[in-house]
Amino acid sequence: MFFGDIDQLEGRLLPDFDVVTLFHLCELRTEQSDQYGAMTDRQLLDLLTAKTRPGGCLLFYTKSFAFDAAEKILQGWEPEGSVEKVGLYELVLVYRKKAA
Repeated sequence: MFFGDIDQLEGRLLPDFDVVTLFHLCELRTEQSDQYGAMTDRQLLDLLTAKTRPGGCLLFYTKSFAFDAAEKILQGWEPEGSVEKVGLYELVLVYRKKAA
């Protein structure tokens, strides 16, 4: 079990993941986030992408109140080539990490 602020994660302390759920991407950042050195949503996405095993999945909830903001981040992240869009499963957008 882990208890902490997601935007304060340290990659060296995280295991590699088979599945990452980012259902609340862009929901939590506030004006105070910069004051304590929190990662941006994009930095968090990049960190968790790096910690996802090849063939692993990253999942996004399309009915999140902040999905429009998350979708803008995904539009810049997807073309960078480390993931491929699998598609939509009900309300969940699925990406798969490509093999290195």
